[in-house]
Amino acid sequence: MKQKAEVAAYFKRFDEAEELYSRSDRKDLALDMRMRLGDWFRVLQLTQTGVGDDSLRMKALREIGDYYADRQRWYVM
Repeated sequence: MKQKAEVAAYFKRFDEAEELYSRSDRKDLALDMRMRLGDWFRVLQLTQTGVGDDSLRMKALREIGDYYADRQRWYVM
């Protein structure tokens, strides 16, 4: 299952790869993949499901803040 997920990630089918990781109880690998991609919004969602720790959640929040600051969007509706 992990090998299939790695192949899916290689071919840029990231949602499929995350699903395969989750089904094989390797949410930590799904989280790691999303971190490598810079998909901090999804990293935050994954940390809310119990994967990772508080320091990782704080890092994701900082990265999301930087995302909005880079685009000069000082408020989010």
